[in-house]
Amino acid sequence: MEFKQLLAQDPAECKIHFVSSAGQGEAVLDIYLAGEFEEDQQFQRRKNFSRKYVISLIGLERNTYYLFAGVFEVLSVEKNKVGQLHFGDCLWKYNTVEVPGYEKLVGRLLVKPKDTIGQSVYRLACGIIDDINVLEYLSKPFDYSNLNSTSSTKSTEKGFKQEVEEAYDLPLDIIRQKSKSYPSKPKKIKTYTSTFKRNPFVVVEALRKANGICGSCLNKAPFISKSTAKPYLEVHHIKMLADGGDDTVENTIALCPNCHREKHFG
Repeated sequence: MEFKQLLAQDPAECKIHFVSSAGQGEAVLDIYLAGEFEEDQQFQRRKNFSRKYVISLIGLERNTYYLFAGVFEVLSVEKNKVGQLHFGDCLWKYNTVEVPGYEKLVGRLLVKPKDTIGQSVYRLACGIIDDINVLEYLSKPFDYSNLNSTSSTKSTEKGFKQEVEEAYDLPLDIIRQKSKSYPSKPKKIKTYTSTFKRNPFVVVEALRKANGICGSCLNKAPFISKSTAKPYLEVHHIKMLADGGDDTVENTIALCPNCHREKHFG
């Protein structure tokens, strides 16, 4: 779903504030979870909010995706004064009010821009809104536990590696039988950096078929793996999974690390 479909405001009247959670020491999430985000956002170094509305998105996981923090109407702007928050650092204070109607989305909606945004920036909504898609709607408001539960890339890779190691010494007929439970075109698992749930038994059979010899340079594997005590080769998909290739033995080749890197970067 496109993010713009959830907005009632005209994008031409909005600016999007991409607030970096990987910025220069700013604990943006701490500020947000403490309920102080709107007040903190009101103070700006420059006249950044040049539209009637501000759409606020807080970057997570080094700005891989963003948490929707609300839509705010700009009522007025004035010079920051002595005694006010961030005086001496922020020149301007915006008087804003949160726009009602987004209560079910604030703190629960995760979105992902098509391109990397980077540090804290301000974009005209009409120029970028079409490139922002909804990633997920959380069942409960975001907190720090979500960072652990949604950062599943490493756990997915760890589970795959463990399955390969455990299956390596199984009889070939068992390997092929277990392999049938996996589709030839693997499903994607949402980790906020898409990864494929690959078939570990295809890897095992490809390695067994190679018998320690690189399928490209025909040299022996360069070393023995500590985890498997077997010759170390890497299984490469001849037609990449990302390009629609099948996760099958026929579409794989076992390569030494150098030849594998050459296939990807040579």
